[in-house]
Amino acid sequence: MTAIPTGTVTFLFTDIEGSTRLWEERAAEMRGALAEHDAIVRGAIDAHGGYVFSTGGDGFGAAFQRAADAAAAAERAQAGLAGHRLIRVRMGLHTGEVQERDGDYFGPAVNRASRIMTAGHGGQVLLSQTTADLLGRGYVLVDLDEHRFAGLSSAQRVFQLGSESFPPLRSSTAVVSNLPVERSVFVGRERELAAVAGFVRSGRVVTLTGVGGVGKTRLAIQVAAGLVEEFPAGVWLVELAPLIDSALVAGAVASAIGAPPSPGVEPIEVACRFLEHKRALVVLDNCEHVIDAAAALVDRLADAAPRTNVVATSREPLSVRGEVVWRVPSLSVADDATGDAVALFAERAGQVRSGFALDDANRDAVVRVCRRLDGIPLAIELAAARARSMSVEQIASRLDERFRLLTRGGRTAVPRQQTLQGAIDWSYDLLADDERDLFDRLAVFAGEFDVMAAAAVGGVEDFEALDLLEQLADKSMVEADPAKDHYRLLETLRQYGWDRLTASGHLAEARDAHAAYFAGVVGDAVEVMRTAGRQVEALDRLDAQYDNLRAALAYLIDSRDADAATRLVRRLGGLFNVRHPREGLAWFQAVIEIADELPARVRARLHTDAAHAAMNAGDLGNEFAYAQNAIDDGGSEAPALAHAFLADWHLWNDEPQDALEHLERAVAAAQDPLTTMMVGPMRIQASSSLGDEAETRIQVAVLISQAETLADPTFLAAAFQIGGQALAVLGHTDEAVVHYEAALRHVAAAGETMTNIVLATLAVEIDDPERAAALLRVAIPLARNQVGAKFQIYPMVAAAKIAGNHGRSHESAQLLGATERCFEHAGVKGNRYSLLWRDRILEQLAAILGADAVAHDLEVGRRLSADDALKLALDCLPESR
Repeated sequence: MTAIPTGTVTFLFTDIEGSTRLWEERAAEMRGALAEHDAIVRGAIDAHGGYVFSTGGDGFGAAFQRAADAAAAAERAQAGLAGHRLIRVRMGLHTGEVQERDGDYFGPAVNRASRIMTAGHGGQVLLSQTTADLLGRGYVLVDLDEHRFAGLSSAQRVFQLGSESFPPLRSSTAVVSNLPVERSVFVGRERELAAVAGFVRSGRVVTLTGVGGVGKTRLAIQVAAGLVEEFPAGVWLVELAPLIDSALVAGAVASAIGAPPSPGVEPIEVACRFLEHKRALVVLDNCEHVIDAAAALVDRLADAAPRTNVVATSREPLSVRGEVVWRVPSLSVADDATGDAVALFAERAGQVRSGFALDDANRDAVVRVCRRLDGIPLAIELAAARARSMSVEQIASRLDERFRLLTRGGRTAVPRQQTLQGAIDWSYDLLADDERDLFDRLAVFAGEFDVMAAAAVGGVEDFEALDLLEQLADKSMVEADPAKDHYRLLETLRQYGWDRLTASGHLAEARDAHAAYFAGVVGDAVEVMRTAGRQVEALDRLDAQYDNLRAALAYLIDSRDADAATRLVRRLGGLFNVRHPREGLAWFQAVIEIADELPARVRARLHTDAAHAAMNAGDLGNEFAYAQNAIDDGGSEAPALAHAFLADWHLWNDEPQDALEHLERAVAAAQDPLTTMMVGPMRIQASSSLGDEAETRIQVAVLISQAETLADPTFLAAAFQIGGQALAVLGHTDEAVVHYEAALRHVAAAGETMTNIVLATLAVEIDDPERAAALLRVAIPLARNQVGAKFQIYPMVAAAKIAGNHGRSHESAQLLGATERCFEHAGVKGNRYSLLWRDRILEQLAAILGADAVAHDLEVGRRLSADDALKLALDCLPESR
């Protein structure tokens, strides 16, 4: 059975010319002829992989995944029918993206293929330009010029397959409509066209809303053009943008639909009487600046002319009875350069620069341009116009100044469509003063925000903020997400508001309010984090506002507000250490750069937290430096944790006795449970490294008990993992595995760093190669993407063990060489656990390869980048069964 073609499909429609007359005059002959026809046409379709989805009338509707197959089927069918004694068949082909449901198709592409077929003559095969372009060489194509077809808004270029002569096409020349003939190709929006057409068929009033430049007008016209045949009294476009007086709206409608004036009768009544019994479609374009008059007219028209439908375009709904409001979305953008936004850029750029095409050199840049412009068609078209003299990379690099860059619309376009600035000015100028003020201030948000955040930044009460946000959302200036009670600005609108706020002189005031609000959010989350069982909830809450937290912290740093920046970055330490260790360290380093004037005691605490961030990022050199700075600054008042971080550095240099000395100082200075929790795991590592089994077991039991009391998943996962590692160092592998498996129960909530460590250390200890490989397939990507050098060691050692056990000794030694490079990068020589496993594997490899070969492979591994080493680790894993 032929698979049903989906996505971009080429349609072939066939029809017997004059079949109605033939059935009336020669019915007996037609029965036999139709059977012959069906066998020939269906055979040709089947032979070229076509799928028959329609056999209505005396023809076929078939779909092909490739245009060439459809053309070949048409040629074969016409060859088989050539010279038939009674019938001649006309055929039409068109290619487009369609929707398929239950074996049938719907969408504009189906209608277009059918329209093209009906214009032809018996024996003739017609193709749309889209299909002709796909065929390329190898086919004889005759250009039949442009033709208009009923239901299509613009003239279509038609080609004939083969060189035979036929009479002129039967294309439509009379359309009951004043719709403009578009001069550029309408790109994409297949789903939107089908959806809006469905709304028009089922509802009396449909309003298309959306941000300026999103393509409301073009979509409305395209939909209307496709519905011309369904409205025999006409499809009429009424352009309201030029009107400066609301009183002129009704007159503009009456004039556009051709209603004759009647002395003494108001224009609104003239229009209603003219349309009273007519099946017509009225398109009211750009209603927002005359919204009240447009709404009144539509409401009256809906009552007076029940067979007339209305499509309106507006930045906000008309709010009339029975109105269907449909927000026009931005064009889709995908990383692989599929989607309508990229297609639009490529098409319009090709108009201004001959030979422009998407290729490997410009594809990523085009995607960046389309994404940064929020998929807004007007912005994309204006950017594509710059391709006349700029590369796509140059365009992308200048989008921070998009309102200066995107200023080259067509000279004959209405002013608001000539520049991106003009399009947004049109909407902004229609806002009330309080709406403008809040909109401007919303530009300081980076990402989503809620009502309380908007109120704080706007300097208004919560309910006033709620009303204003709803008004801005109705006017398409703010995006609302009712499911989460959150709002956001498109990046283009955010930059517009930012420029307005800067010009007004209120930018610093708004950013101060933004930073203060989110400092409070972080403070509240820290309090929640101290409650047993609510740590993950608090971290999730902060992660949801991560972009705003970044923006607040960056502002405080840029403003050199060291005091506020220090408070905020320290409060964010929990989030950084669990979810974003590398980035957290970078933020601490940036704050330290401006902290010279802070009191020594405050600097000591800042450096201690920076040491913590460095430890979690795997940057042990900075861990040592910041911890030592904290002790130097704080002296006898240095935070206890500073000594703990120095102890951690000594443990990673296999110096357990030195570590114990610092841990004793940490315990003596400890004044909070966190220090005790931090010191406990390090004391376990030190005692196990020194071979003190009794002390190790006591400390492991205490640590796990404390973690269970706190019910913190990070501490629980770490407690069991540290306990397992200590027991492994002491030679109790079975017990170590039990502890690691207990740690696994908590890692999902403990963050990617802890997940990587637990999975990798368990993979080292167990003797099940298949399970170990499965664990590492999760751990290695985490090590590659999220954590610092020391945490990349664990999965490399585990993979080295597996590789050595599966006959890949050279790769095993190379992975061990890569771990040495990681140690060097981290600024340490290794802890007891990793060194024990390294020595065991090296001993095994030396027996197999010899010392010289191992030394050579170790050196090869040292030259590998961390990313290449982790790729090698993945490659060394056995295939899953």
